[in-house]
Order: sequence, then structure tokens, then C-alpha cells
Amino acid sequence: MSGRDRSGDVFDVLRENGPAFLVPAAWIVVAGTVLGAIAEHALFVAHVVMSVLLVAFLVGSWTEMGSGSLRVWRLVILAG
Repeated sequence: MSGRDRSGDVFDVLRENGPAFLVPAAWIVVAGTVLGAIAEHALFVAHVVMSVLLVAFLVGSWTEMGSGSLRVWRLVILAG
């Protein structure tokens, strides 16, 4: 094992790959609510959790989202 600091590795992996898991998870929760398999309160809780994760993603990626199409996404997230 090298002496390299690995404290940011887990956050970086989650930040880079999280949206690929959160979007399908959101659709699954919504579909489950529409079908009656998931209670509306669970939908509310999922919405709150996903909103917190979205804000964490935005804060953690703020400087990287300063130009190009990522800047547009940063503005979309801020508008939402």
C-alpha cells in the first residue's frame, strides 16, 4: 500500500457515479408509488434524501462545473 492519501477517493467515486444510480432509483420510487407498492410518505422521504444528495453533489463539484455544459447543469440545479 502506498503512502498516498486516499481520503477523497470514496467521495470522488460516489460523486462521479452517483447520478447513474440516483436517477433510476428516483424513477423506481415514483413508479412504485404510482402502482401503490410504496407509500406517499416514503416518496416524500426519498425526495428529501435525493435533494440533500443533489446539493452535496453540487457543492462538491462546484469548481469543476464552472465552464461548458457543466456550467449549464450547475445553473439548472440552482434553478431547481
